[in-house]
Amino acid sequence: MAVATTLIRSGAFESSRTAEAMRMTVGQTLGDHDVRLIFAEEAVFALLTLETSDSTARPFETLKMLGSPVYAEKESMEERGIDRLPAGVETISRAGAARMVAESGAVYIW
Repeated sequence: MAVATTLIRSGAFESSRTAEAMRMTVGQTLGDHDVRLIFAEEAVFALLTLETSDSTARPFETLKMLGSPVYAEKESMEERGIDRLPAGVETISRAGAARMVAESGAVYIW
């Protein structure tokens, strides 16, 4: 099974960028992929409304239901003063995220 990682680095406050990245990630689950999603840099702000936003709640719930891991880069959260995560989101170190990206067969960066 191929590993497909989506790394969202920006777009937390743009109208559709984060939602589109998440929908594309859900689409990857239809293939023979081990799908992973990482929020880093400015995108960690999207975690604040991940469960309540009309555009991100459904793809987030779908990824959780399918068992696809969702991560938040710890250093990005600390740098921006974010100290809480939605249920189902795990922290990952910057080095851990870099390893995950390096080991992935496909990487989609938003």
